[in-house]
Parts: sequence; C-alpha cells; structure tokens
Amino acid sequence: MTQDALQPKQIPARKGEQIIPPEPGFPFFEQAERVPFDFRDSQLKADSAWWMAEFSRLAYVDRTRAQRELARVGLPGFYWKSAGSTQLFIAHNDDFVVLAYRGTEVKRLNGLEDVFTDVDADLVRWSGPFGASSGASGAAKVHDGFAKAFASVFPGDDGVQTQLATLRAERPTRPLFVTGHSLGAGLATLTAARLGSALRALYTFGSPRVGNAAFVRQVHVPNYRFVHNNDWVPHVAPRNPLAIIGLSSYEHLGRLRYIAADSRVHDNPTLSQQLVLGVQGAIAYQLEAASALFASVDRGLGRLSPRLSIPFDMFADHAIVLYSLHLWNHLVATRRASSVHTSAATSNPRRAPSLG
Repeated sequence: MTQDALQPKQIPARKGEQIIPPEPGFPFFEQAERVPFDFRDSQLKADSAWWMAEFSRLAYVDRTRAQRELARVGLPGFYWKSAGSTQLFIAHNDDFVVLAYRGTEVKRLNGLEDVFTDVDADLVRWSGPFGASSGASGAAKVHDGFAKAFASVFPGDDGVQTQLATLRAERPTRPLFVTGHSLGAGLATLTAARLGSALRALYTFGSPRVGNAAFVRQVHVPNYRFVHNNDWVPHVAPRNPLAIIGLSSYEHLGRLRYIAADSRVHDNPTLSQQLVLGVQGAIAYQLEAASALFASVDRGLGRLSPRLSIPFDMFADHAIVLYSLHLWNHLVATRRASSVHTSAATSNPRRAPSLG
C-alpha cells in the first residue's frame, strides 16, 4: 500500500453530543480533494455516495458556514432557503448543481416544528405531476407533513423551483443532484417526483416512507436509498397490513443499500439478511455502550452521563455523520479492492477475468 493511499476514518463512540448534527469535531469534506465528485454519471458510485452524505450533513449548519464550506470545495454558487422549520441549500459550479435538504432539527427550538411535520402522517393526494391518476385506489398519495413542508419552499418567486429553472436556463445540460437525510430525505424524494427527468440522481439517507405504491411507481429517476444498520426512521410511516386487499399503504422508493456496522454496503439484502446484520450491529453497539459505562465508573462518575452512548443503536444509527463516515470507509475499501485486482491482473495477465 502506498503512503498516500486513502485511509479509513475512525467511527466514534455513539454519544449524543458527538453525533447529533451539526456535530462538533468532524470537518466537512475531509480529503475531498482526493476523491473528486463525478458529476458525469447517474450510476451509483462509492465516492458519489460519500459526497452526497456530506452535502446532506452540511444542510444542518447555518447559512454562513454552509456557504463557506461549499466554496472551499469548488461550489461558489449558493442559494439558501429557510421557511418555518424547513431548510435547504442549492450549490453549483460550471459542472453540476446539488440541492440538499436539512433533516429533523433536534438542537434548536424549531426542532418541535420538525417533529410535528414528521408525525403529520396522513396520506394525502399528491399535487405534483403524478397526482392526476384516476380512481381512489390508483391516486398517488404522500405524507401530509412532508407535502406541507415541500409546499413551503418549492414554489414561489423565491422558491426552489424558480432557482432551479434559472440555473437550468443558464446551462441546460448541467446535471442536478438532490439529496437529504431523515425529514430532508422525504423532501428530496418529493422534489425528485416533481422534477422527474430533469434530475440526474436522488440520494437519500435514513429516509422514512414518503408515499404510497402509486406514488412510488410513478417516480422514474435514478435513486439510491441508504439505510445504516438498525436506523429506526426508515420504518416510520409503517406499511398498512391491509395493503394486501388494496388499501392505500406507505411504500419505500428505490432499491435498498444497507450499510452494515462494519461499513460494508449490501445491495438490497433480504429481510433475513438484514436481521442477521442488524443483530450483529446491535451486539457490537451494546458492547461499545457497556465499555463506555465502565470507563465512566472508573473515572469516578458512578452514574449515567448524557455524554455516554445513546441507549439503543436504533436511534444512534440514524446520525448522518455515521452514514458519512461509514460510506467513506466503504469508499476506501472499494478502492483498495480495485487496486489489488488491477495489480493482480497486471502481474499475471493470464489470470485476468475475461470481458467476453
């Protein structure tokens, strides 16, 4: 391994103060100059997934910092929108545009508004281009709270739609990527539904279910849905057990990419495979939490501290910084495997795999 090879990042102890965004002590886009974002392709790539997770993480900070961090990584064009509890940014350069929505805020007072948005889970008729299907059972429907939050920022003279139209008029072929975490993933999904083919790709992290099956069937954009270990939010807005007899029910959009506790990304694992991986992750987490507790007692605290690990991994695993760190480590592992394969093929061409 060369000295300048990419190195994996340490996964932190899952303590509330360290992993609730915006997280202290975790620089944004660290080593980004060594893994340039490939804007030319809509196909899923390890480096693109990491970049999108970082954009989603950055959506939690204030406007000034977001603009500064984006300019530092070559995205000087900047638009910021905050309406009620909904927050987003659009960043761009000559090559591509990215729109990132903030997820549920828990560190500030307006976090209560986010919670109300999350729990407003009635299915309502989708007013976008896919909401005109005939028949009650065939109508595209979405989460009421998400639809209201989306309507607060997307239309209007100063809304997302106008900003994107302006950017598209300037450079019609410049690709657009949309991303978000948690509540932000829900809003990103509605944006993808509204924009359709104008979108290059959608990346979501820890996304709840957003709409019913009719909605999901009519969203035709490349989309990549990541779930980390035992993250509980993707199970929010549960499926209706009576869906088998035709009643409307929430469904997920997109093929699952499951991030295991060891940073491996599994492509659409079965429910039984997810169960095994989740149990392994839960055991590792409880061992980590026990170690932190014993260390606290050894230091003489003798009691649970808010700085200790979050009690259950289902909550801790939702942290966007963990998504980003695991995807970075997956990127490193992918590059190392590719390098080993290339070296083996070069040194022994007779054993190189056939492309025919």
